[in-house]
Amino acid sequence: MTSKTFTGDLKTAGHGATGIEGADNLCAEAAAAGGLGGSWFAWISTRERDVYQALAPNTSYSLLNGERAFRPNNPSIIHEIDIDERGLTLPPLGQYIYPKAWTGTMRKGRRMGDCNDSSGACGKTCQDFTTTSGQGTHGCISTAERLSTLDYNFEGWWTECRYFDDCSQEKHLYCFEK
Repeated sequence: MTSKTFTGDLKTAGHGATGIEGADNLCAEAAAAGGLGGSWFAWISTRERDVYQALAPNTSYSLLNGERAFRPNNPSIIHEIDIDERGLTLPPLGQYIYPKAWTGTMRKGRRMGDCNDSSGACGKTCQDFTTTSGQGTHGCISTAERLSTLDYNFEGWWTECRYFDDCSQEKHLYCFEK
């Protein structure tokens, strides 16, 4: 995940032709700043792509500390994604107040709102992460220790924590090595 935060206009922030390209560029910049090699992509979904399509088949994804984040072909979280490109764990902002990451993604890695359901989520991607207007879906960055104190099912909380925020707000990005 990025140590820096960005508004929902990831296209402009990352100097990309699209929101996805801008977000991927921001992940590449974060990785380079952290001295990490490889090629990186951002965990965001838009009308262009459900992010699960960017996952390599039969590949486990791990945090920089070696903890496995999720299993191959199943983006259900095993370990919270709470470590940035420097290897540091993001601190909580307060009790039950978690740092957040832009995702535009529902549980299981699919884009938010296809406009054919009654979820009210249609279009909650900061217009495919190209503007600071409107609202966007985000995940809540937390640790199992913090979540274990609450009586709630947090499956998928990391990618969709059931709230939308204004696209003018700043959030982190989840980044994965290709």
